[in-house]
Amino acid sequence: MKHSVCHYGFIPVRTEPQETSEMCTQILFGESYEVLAQQGKWLRIRMDYDGYEGWIDAKLDWTDDEVTVDKWTKAKKWIVSWPSIKMMCKGEPHSTLVSAGSEIWLNGNELASFTLGKDEFHMDCDYLMLDKPSIESVAMAFYGAPYLWGGRSFFGMDCSGFTQLVYKIIGKKLPRDASQQVEIGQVVENVEDAMLGDLAFFNSPNGNITHVGLCLGNNRIIHASGNVHIDWFDSKGIFSDHYDRYTHTLKCIKRIL
Repeated sequence: MKHSVCHYGFIPVRTEPQETSEMCTQILFGESYEVLAQQGKWLRIRMDYDGYEGWIDAKLDWTDDEVTVDKWTKAKKWIVSWPSIKMMCKGEPHSTLVSAGSEIWLNGNELASFTLGKDEFHMDCDYLMLDKPSIESVAMAFYGAPYLWGGRSFFGMDCSGFTQLVYKIIGKKLPRDASQQVEIGQVVENVEDAMLGDLAFFNSPNGNITHVGLCLGNNRIIHASGNVHIDWFDSKGIFSDHYDRYTHTLKCIKRIL
């Protein structure tokens, strides 16, 4: 089957081929995917970045020649590190907003422009940050972003979408779901030993991993729950000042970096 590249700010990916099905993830601008099958107006896809599969509306599938898609897919791309940037497509009267984590194959490092198929895009040079930012600055840039089940963009993200996105921007690939992310890295035995960048995982009463957050050190954690914010956590779990109680039960801490 063919490969395609996301030409929108993001494409929602659903668990079933219908509008009312839940969104399980998003394809960000410039990310590529493989089309596996078609069912009516729906395409079954597999993301190249993390192997995640789901269904997208065929109207959102961008078609171009295989050579163009192949070059874009294999090129070394700049990962957007700003929470969001505004781009203008030449000849179009409107701008496009794309989220951090989007992938862009620049027309040279000194130019804030790129070409995708027949479209030429331009953005403000101030956005162009070629050096990788620190993991703390990336995580804090998402502070206040709303929670959205299946989201992995600044405009809405779930807990594992947040951690995957932060790690992507600093150049480290993570699986999509918290239950997958917990399988990698080295165990940190004590909460007091947790360092900046470690991931803390939390479980439901039946033991399933249901939540993940990024450790900031000194018993602080930044995570997407309602929105992206900072809470305190200890060996018992996350304590919310807002609710004045523990909201998540700690399962383990893993060191990824």
